[in-house]
Amino acid sequence: MKHIKTYEASKKTPQIGDYILCKPDESNSIVLGDFISNNIGKIISEDIKNIYDCEYENIPNYIKTVYFYKDMRLIKNKNILYFSPNKEDLELILKSKQYNL
Repeated sequence: MKHIKTYEASKKTPQIGDYILCKPDESNSIVLGDFISNNIGKIISEDIKNIYDCEYENIPNYIKTVYFYKDMRLIKNKNILYFSPNKEDLELILKSKQYNL
């Protein structure tokens, strides 16, 4: 009979290298809010406590020139909805959101 391992306490804050899915900030424009909430970012570094440098891929030029610096943007911890070391986990969340599941 196999035993099920109990997992250690899960992380409560994202770590460098984790992938994130965010909600838009109240001060964001609608275009930027839609992009951030429908795309997965990766945490590159932690600037200040609870503020992260996040890198995004495939940013449209009209958003990139106004809101991003070298494909990166500062994201506050309070705006991070989901985080995971596995990008596939967040892709499943985006697909379920797309189909309203």
